[in-house]
Amino acid sequence: MEKTKSRKNFTKSANLGKTSKKKITINELFDTRPLRIKAIAHLAGLNESLLRQYAMREGRGYSVKQAQKVEAAIHRVGEDLLALSIKEVANPE
Repeated sequence: MEKTKSRKNFTKSANLGKTSKKKITINELFDTRPLRIKAIAHLAGLNESLLRQYAMREGRGYSVKQAQKVEAAIHRVGEDLLALSIKEVANPE
């Protein structure tokens, strides 16, 4: 089950618009950002159950290589989002 309680705090913790990097754990990533573990696991090429364990701090710790895969996946999501713009749609009358 994914955590949803912390999504309310997303805008407070996301530091939107700031460019400095903040080091966080995989647990903090999923606890403070509205991301789906299944989607990030798929993009990172990781087993969903394993990533869920990392996010919930269960089982053993994760390696630098695993952390790099997750980081690359979230950067890819960010790049995809930055490449989008919302087009204006006229209100139907």
